[in-house]
Amino acid sequence: MLARSATSARATRARGLAGTLIAALVLTGCTVLPAPEDRAAELKAAAAERAALTQVSIPATSLGGARHWLTDAQEELANVLDVATEPPSEVLALSEEAPVPSAETLQRRLNTVFAGTDFTTAALVTDTMTGEVLYSRDADAARVPASSLKILTAAAALHEMGPDHRYTTRAVLDDGTDDLVVALVAGGDALLGTGAGATSVDGRAGLGSLAQQTVDALADRLDGESDEPSDDAGAPALRIVLDDGGYSGPQLTWNDSMVSSGNISAVQPIAVHGARADSGTGTDRVDDPGAHAAAVFRAQVVHAAEEAGLDLTVASGVERDATSGLGERDGTELGAIESATVAEQVEYLLTYSDNQVAEVTARNAALASGRSGSFEGVAGLLTAAADALGVDARGITIADGSGLSAKNRISTTQLVAIMDAVQQRPWLAETVWGLPTAGLEGTLSERMAGTAAAGTVRAKTGTLDRHSSLTGTVVTVDGRQLWFSFINTGSDSEIMTEAREVQDRAATVLADCGC
Repeated sequence: MLARSATSARATRARGLAGTLIAALVLTGCTVLPAPEDRAAELKAAAAERAALTQVSIPATSLGGARHWLTDAQEELANVLDVATEPPSEVLALSEEAPVPSAETLQRRLNTVFAGTDFTTAALVTDTMTGEVLYSRDADAARVPASSLKILTAAAALHEMGPDHRYTTRAVLDDGTDDLVVALVAGGDALLGTGAGATSVDGRAGLGSLAQQTVDALADRLDGESDEPSDDAGAPALRIVLDDGGYSGPQLTWNDSMVSSGNISAVQPIAVHGARADSGTGTDRVDDPGAHAAAVFRAQVVHAAEEAGLDLTVASGVERDATSGLGERDGTELGAIESATVAEQVEYLLTYSDNQVAEVTARNAALASGRSGSFEGVAGLLTAAADALGVDARGITIADGSGLSAKNRISTTQLVAIMDAVQQRPWLAETVWGLPTAGLEGTLSERMAGTAAAGTVRAKTGTLDRHSSLTGTVVTVDGRQLWFSFINTGSDSEIMTEAREVQDRAATVLADCGC
């Protein structure tokens, strides 16, 4: 990443937050009002003459997680710009008077960027307010989208489950048996933590917390039983099993290199840290996410029992005992932990392009829609979701929910149409707000840094061996918001490195277009 001064970094961060707030306000349908000239001038200077915004007052209408996100972004923008946080009565958004870039100029400039490459390009750029097509290049051709497909997965998940839904992971004591058997019951959370619950999305529900609840409940139960006469001697023996029922069909559909490289693991309805042993997106994934999560839970139960002085023998190992649908096991509930919201997990999977979380989220949404928790169910879900959003789904082919498969097909026209449809539905807004910001975060943290696109482009990246994509939104230098999608197809992975550079130059052309 290019080194930047504190002032430059501060200005770039301000531009990103301002651009994000602009997009958010457009999505929520806020009234467009002009900013006072003096305040607009001050903020333009503070944000390096980009995105004139004062503080933003949030509409009183309920927008679920989106409303909280807007409030946080508003406060952060105020902190970055060192301006007061007291909001005025006005609600500021993009001005309808902001000039639309010239289609003729964009045609010339983008054609120059895409010319002379060793790969093909499909591209579409439209104005978010009017829908006017500003640039089109093989836009209707169905191409391999790579991880840009996660935009459709995110929209489908939010549509089917709602932004505020949470996954519950339970510890259930089997009734009607003389044996002491506790089942760890999967609920669809692929971002469990190993210890106590955290405030972060990854690890919000902690298996350590669930183990503590379990031991506390068992202690109460065993204390009650100790008052009854018994001929049995020794500590009671506890057996822990894993109930990860709910999904069906194959757990893997990709070639071995995708698994061995750590891009994905077996798709199961329970995992720690996105099927990783430790938190973070750069570590390798475990081969059996459910078994690993169950082993962590068992170890935490042993630790909690020892800490509590509970005389309890825990059998070694954990067996699978999937007896029911997702999270539906009967018995006495000893404890339960809840994940971050679907909206928060969607933002996580988009920002970091987490394939494991995307696949689990897609299967959870498929189940919520009445389909099977399988690759077939996901295919039906995503195609139906596009149709429900009013997108012409002809030509869309779905093989997975993460975009890892080269069998997926979708056009740049359809990807842009999905984002455009989302802006009419505030409860789906994380589909756009969860996209990483260029030069600042996630998979775009080191891309477009130090350019006009830094802080003003929010986009989903996508990379496979012969396919690369960039799909999202940008606020131009004149304050006009655009949608864009670029999909490149080449002959090898080395060419895809060049494709990413070309995508970045194209996005920068859009951001810098006062044309």
